Amino acid sequence: MYAAASPFSLLHISGFYNVFQSMHHIRRNNLPGDLVECGCFLGGVGIFMALLREHLDMSDRTIWLLDTFEGFPDGQHDYFIGQDAPINSVHHDNFRADVEGNIAHCLPDPGKLRLIEGPVETTLPTLDIRVIALLRLDTDFYTSTKAEPEHLYGRLVRGGVLIVDDYGIFQGSRRAPDEYLARLSSPPLFNRIDSGVWAGVKP
Repeated sequence: MYAAASPFSLLHISGFYNVFQSMHHIRRNNLPGDLVECGCFLGGVGIFMALLREHLDMSDRTIWLLDTFEGFPDGQHDYFIGQDAPINSVHHDNFRADVEGNIAHCLPDPGKLRLIEGPVETTLPTLDIRVIALLRLDTDFYTSTKAEPEHLYGRLVRGGVLIVDDYGIFQGSRRAPDEYLARLSSPPLFNRIDSGVWAGVKP
């Protein structure tokens, strides 16, 4: 599954293993809910989740992949941690076609997999995602990462997994979840997976 999905992702193998462990945790504990990734790039992690979903007999769960499918815009709080260098803006017109092609190549029957196009700040309020077992945030920038837990963390079940990619790399990816989790009476214990990825389980 890793060999099939990894060419379509920038995620290190430790990050894939984190998703692998998280989905086994969800299956082992019979946690209800869908699998949500905000920021899917070329679809590699979504493909991996779909392959693993079938392997674990979790095909009843919807996988939601949210992205602008145009790259990411400039933002206000978007710098590398410990540096004044901003993240370079990336734009591309064919990301959605690329993602759809990658999914079709790896998943003959993608089943309940939904691509949601547009800035998450705009699309999240319109979506009927009621219960979440796995919430993965990977939009890199402050504004989008700020919107994601505000709309979705309340729908993450107790025992569900929160993953923040680039928490250890980009200032916006760290500041936004830190601000949100600081307001909770019982925040998750956040653990470092690798230099970029951090994850926790909702208490």
